[in-house]
Amino acid sequence: MVGRGKTKALQPARSNNENRTIMLRYFYDRNKTATSARGKKGYAIKISHVRKELKARHELSQQEVMSNLNYLLSQGWIEEDTVEKSVPLPTGTVIPQSTSFYKITADGIDKIEGPGEFTMEKFKGIKIEATGQNIITVGDATK
Repeated sequence: MVGRGKTKALQPARSNNENRTIMLRYFYDRNKTATSARGKKGYAIKISHVRKELKARHELSQQEVMSNLNYLLSQGWIEEDTVEKSVPLPTGTVIPQSTSFYKITADGIDKIEGPGEFTMEKFKGIKIEATGQNIITVGDATK
């Protein structure tokens, strides 16, 4: 008798853009429902929890999470928040330890919601003029 295990339906591979959208939405939802800064109910979360939750909810692999997280970090939509602490050993030695937490940025929120009343202008304080002669003048807007 042949085993009757469940067969997983093959789903077409998602694009990186789809994975990034899923991930950004994940951080957005965490921020929206957070009751603390860090941890299980926080808007900032450790990478191990991010990978675990995205695998369970969206079947994203560790590689998909890490490569797309790197992209979202480099674009400024997610940021890494590192907490440094020292762990004293009984021998008197102190070992420095750091823990990274990841959270959505204001730019990431604006990517989902669109610019709002509190969104800063991209070039605030910079004066840019085009004369029409292929000459662009850039300077301080306060002068």
